[in-house]
Amino acid sequence: MLDYAQALKLALSKALEQQHWQQVKLEISSQKLQDLLTTKKTKDVRLFAQLEDIHSLRLLFLKCSFILSSNDSSGGGRG
Repeated sequence: MLDYAQALKLALSKALEQQHWQQVKLEISSQKLQDLLTTKKTKDVRLFAQLEDIHSLRLLFLKCSFILSSNDSSGGGRG
């Protein structure tokens, strides 16, 4: 799960480099990560730090949304 969060944070950072992008929609493949982005409840300090960073980055956009990929039927992804 930490890898997914780090990848999402990197994607948001790259999107910020595109100065004309005010709205982003990122597709994620893990229902668990989707839930964590909403609740930010985890006992893993490293994962919590990544979620906080993601939250801070998403505030820099006019609109930033995450959608669950339709190819994830298990709800768990890799982690």
